[in-house]
Amino acid sequence: IVHIRFVVPKKKLIVFVKNRLVTIDAIMPLLIEMKEVYNMKSDIIVFDQLAHIGINENIVIRDALEYVGKEVYITKGKSNKILRRIHAIAALFFIIYDAFRGAKILHFGVLDQWPLNILGYIFKKNIYHVQGNAYNFDKFQHNDRSINKYTLVGSNLVSFGSKYINGIQIYDYRCTKIFEFGPPKKRSSWLQYIYGKSDYYFSHCHNNIDVSKGIIVIIMSSLDSCTPLLRDPSDKTQVKLFLETLDVLLKFSSQTPIFIKPHVYTNMTLLNNLIDNQDGVHITYLHPSVLATKSRIFIANQFSNTLADAHSLGVDTIEYTNYPESILKGTQGRSVSHKFVSYFINNDVNCFKNIVANILNNDFFLPSIQGVVDDESGLLSHLAK
Repeated sequence: IVHIRFVVPKKKLIVFVKNRLVTIDAIMPLLIEMKEVYNMKSDIIVFDQLAHIGINENIVIRDALEYVGKEVYITKGKSNKILRRIHAIAALFFIIYDAFRGAKILHFGVLDQWPLNILGYIFKKNIYHVQGNAYNFDKFQHNDRSINKYTLVGSNLVSFGSKYINGIQIYDYRCTKIFEFGPPKKRSSWLQYIYGKSDYYFSHCHNNIDVSKGIIVIIMSSLDSCTPLLRDPSDKTQVKLFLETLDVLLKFSSQTPIFIKPHVYTNMTLLNNLIDNQDGVHITYLHPSVLATKSRIFIANQFSNTLADAHSLGVDTIEYTNYPESILKGTQGRSVSHKFVSYFINNDVNCFKNIVANILNNDFFLPSIQGVVDDESGLLSHLAK
């Protein structure tokens, strides 16, 4: 009698993230939907220590990661070089084991490089190269070179709205399947998840602040590093724009608290000095999508990708800035990413005052956001096979 044993495919996603949180932030809505709709858990593979620290310091991303699965930090807790290598080999063994059992592998470019590209060749049909941010930021692409078809290590390419990935048009890639999935942060499952936890996060992180009438959010720049996007790239221009922004907003802070969201590279010493003793001003590290659930307005002094999070939830976004003439000519007098900016104001503080007043003098209400449920690209069902 011949006994034939069939290996049951593993219902799991394996996600290799890069050393910045932007990749896990982009993919998380997709992972949440795969868990809720198809009961698929995810292993998030992290090699970089800064990415590991960033995940665990960001309460929203950390909680979402634990909700969809677990982090696999390859060098976690191993200071000894030999122990690190043993730990890495063991972790990779289990990744390969899951891959042989049918797990789908998503990545943002790491599997195109040696030695992990070996995985890409072995499990080619189950490899998905994914766009590294959650929206269409094609305006940043300046790749005009003529290229032949670029062959991916894996068979599948996933776009979240952009026509470019790594500076190359998606249809210039040679692969079996291209999935044009659309912005993952507009998915219904993500919006329900964020709105469902919004009150908890505000209570947990800012329990002494009344946010019932909405909040104002300022997205910070570095404040002190050179930025070619501004007319004068020095720190003085950044500080000047921030102080002008704050001066206008402080007139409303008694009714509408101001939440300042620093970037990882913001000079916190300088920022704290600039807001010292200002009532109604608070520094926050909450996720932009969570902030947007209570926000009346998002403001940045130079374009930030986080404006897209607010804009997708129906929040007014303002870029109050000071572009040089060369950039204004190239953008036709608009923001470098005008599709995510409700109001673009270039070096006109009076115009800025009027627009802010018009927005904040209206009653606050939470927008009704339905979110996207359908998947015309077929990506979700393809991952669930």
